[in-house]
Amino acid sequence: MHRRAYMILLSVGASLAIAGCNGPTKAGIQARKDARERITQFSAKFVYDQALHEYETGQLEQALGSVSKAIEANPENAEAFVLLGRVHLEMHKLDKALLAFETAWDIDPELADAHYFAGIVHQRLTDDENALDSYGTAFELESDNPQFLLATAETLIALQRYEEARAMVEDNMTRFEYNGAMRHLLGQITLYEGDPVEAASIYEEASMLDPENMSLVEELAWVQYEAGMHSGCLASLRQINEANDTGVERADLVHLEARCLTLLDRTTEAHRRYLELTRMAPENASAWIEFGTLAWKLGDYRRVAQCSVRAINTAPERFEGYMLQGLYERHEGRLEKAIDLFRKASERSSESILPHLLLGKALEQNGEMHGAADAYTSALELSPGHNDAIALLQGLAESIATGEDGRPEID
Repeated sequence: MHRRAYMILLSVGASLAIAGCNGPTKAGIQARKDARERITQFSAKFVYDQALHEYETGQLEQALGSVSKAIEANPENAEAFVLLGRVHLEMHKLDKALLAFETAWDIDPELADAHYFAGIVHQRLTDDENALDSYGTAFELESDNPQFLLATAETLIALQRYEEARAMVEDNMTRFEYNGAMRHLLGQITLYEGDPVEAASIYEEASMLDPENMSLVEELAWVQYEAGMHSGCLASLRQINEANDTGVERADLVHLEARCLTLLDRTTEAHRRYLELTRMAPENASAWIEFGTLAWKLGDYRRVAQCSVRAINTAPERFEGYMLQGLYERHEGRLEKAIDLFRKASERSSESILPHLLLGKALEQNGEMHGAADAYTSALELSPGHNDAIALLQGLAESIATGEDGRPEID
């Protein structure tokens, strides 16, 4: 029995030895080769996924190491080169980023992401023409990707090619009918083209498609203000305030609200908001000037005096503070002081004729007719054909001509 078992083992061993001498079959070699390639690909994919996770979580140094290993394992993986470029882009290594994206599209010219991210690099290098080419190529490769379309159109806007940008957006609007970003961009184009009323309407449509986007609502508010739609602007600001769960208001939006309230002649509410604004932003010269102007309109000269001092202190180069202080001094009957302040205001005003007119009227009131005529003439030099300046100058000339002031006629 034992001898028979022994002989069987010898027979099996001989068979194995003979098989070993013959070596592996071609099919076996190919199978082992395929298995090694699959393992290599699996390993490269695993390392790439790890690099992508590290990139997305902000671990840039680790991501750089991992993606480099993924490329070493599979140097024909174009997506790995795109990820390498994105890591370099985040690390502000623009030249290395661009080289990685170029390598990616050399491997796979149809990879839209490589062209898109190259466009971002060109844009950061302020090379809008090449950015446009890259974005345009990405959109040609993936025309169903609205991000590529928006990037291309935005670059056309940057190049001030508004008609092309508009045509591109409008031609694709039906394909992305419910994409608020498309209407948002169309609204921006319309605003650049100088039609804020139409732009506000388009912005409203965009906001309806993306109602939780308060940045978009804020843009809408500013566009509505630009369009003179002050009630609509207030409604947008109210929407922003209702969504604000911090309880902290932004000074620029309070300022915008105060302006709208003033323009709608809701002076009491405007007065309250300007008071709050000047407490929030005491160095904001425009706030003091506008508050002082509103106080002048309301006949609150105590507030006019306060605002004029703060305006002069915060912006001594501007004319408005001196003008407001001159109005206060004139109200108090100190005409000589008012004239001096109106003169300082007019010396600082290269666009507004108001301080020149106020100076002229004060000089006229003080009996200085030729000085008043000079002030009115200066106003007309700034704004030829201005009806008020013409009327004041003509009235002054007639007054002197009739000898009402006892002075000779103006030449």
